[in-house]
Amino acid sequence: MLRVHPLRHPAAILSLLAVAGAAVGCGSSTPALSPSTAGGTCVAPTTAAGSDLSCTVATPTAPAADTTYLLPDEPQTDALRTLDFLIGRYLRGEVRIYRGSVSAHDDLSVASPTLTDQAIAPADALATLSFSEVPGDGHAATLVISPLCQTAQLVVSQNESAPTGSQFGIEDGSPSADMFAAACVGCVPDLFSKPATVTWSDLQLENTEWQHPVQFGSTASLEQLSPCALTWEELALVRGLDWNSEARLEGEKQASSDASEESFDLSQFHRVGDEMVYEYAGMGFVAMPTRQVCEPMYSFTLEVYVNLSNLADYGVRNFSMTTSSPPVCGA
Repeated sequence: MLRVHPLRHPAAILSLLAVAGAAVGCGSSTPALSPSTAGGTCVAPTTAAGSDLSCTVATPTAPAADTTYLLPDEPQTDALRTLDFLIGRYLRGEVRIYRGSVSAHDDLSVASPTLTDQAIAPADALATLSFSEVPGDGHAATLVISPLCQTAQLVVSQNESAPTGSQFGIEDGSPSADMFAAACVGCVPDLFSKPATVTWSDLQLENTEWQHPVQFGSTASLEQLSPCALTWEELALVRGLDWNSEARLEGEKQASSDASEESFDLSQFHRVGDEMVYEYAGMGFVAMPTRQVCEPMYSFTLEVYVNLSNLADYGVRNFSMTTSSPPVCGA
């Protein structure tokens, strides 16, 4: 199946945000994020956080992965699974979203000339808290804090074997991105409990595992948003800000099979009335070619939609396909 995948790279983060901002700002009563500092400051949406953190939303059941890779079922199944990945898991509370502020810095360059110092200037931020299995090492809780209008992200990780122990790292796409700058015990709430707030103030840590100790500092204050109060704006901004989510959630994506391919992303939707809509196209076969049997390749189009008044009302419609090439024979 031929598809065009959305761009994911830190250098493109602001353009992604601009697209997301345009998509969510069409007549919405909720203020959208300003993707740049032009004409104002970078501030988070001002929607109510929602007090019932135990509230979750019933969503469509994600279908099992279609391993036939054949039309007409595979692209529609993939689209539904992608919608579940982009929207459903947030509404069900499987991935939690936080809003607040963050700052951080390290001096990793003292550890190696191949590493660079990294920093996040004080800023409003959105964050995601996700959980994944670590092969041979239980489960991990990962808090990814994304400051608005900056490309770096602060990643805080805990393992269920020691939930009071936390590792910190700043990711910005540089060679230092995979390096945890520091660790501590008891300085961050137990993330496995999905806490209502996550805060630390003027945290100063030293990593002595390097030949030259690395210094790390950070302040953060985050409040969890109720899954039942999430808006399209918040979901689109979280996806746009979290430019490295594909790499970081590799284990989770493998578990979700073809949903991890992400045939589309929320930044590609446009508003039509009370819905966000995206049409996309691809090519495929209704039967796999063999040496004995040649099969025509078909072009297909379909539309995915999300109801803005009820985000759990999403789905696939208007699938159509036409023959687009002479028969193709198997190798």
